[in-house]
Amino acid sequence: MSGSRRGWPGLVLVALASLMLVPTPVQAYIEPATRNFLIQLVAAGLLAGILSMKPVWRRLTRLGRRRAGREETTDDLEGR
Repeated sequence: MSGSRRGWPGLVLVALASLMLVPTPVQAYIEPATRNFLIQLVAAGLLAGILSMKPVWRRLTRLGRRRAGREETTDDLEGR
């Protein structure tokens, strides 16, 4: 009995995914202002994600330089 319970969540996910593949007619209209707002939201989210990775990238490169034996110079610090 416990062996059949393990596959249960996977079966539910497959059933839900198959429901998403069935096209259904929708009567919807998106105003141009709403469409532009959604585009701005997506753009803002992408930019926020990219800019939030900048400090992480600096830490990773600094760690890489330390492991390679290279010390930070004043040239490296000017980019901050």
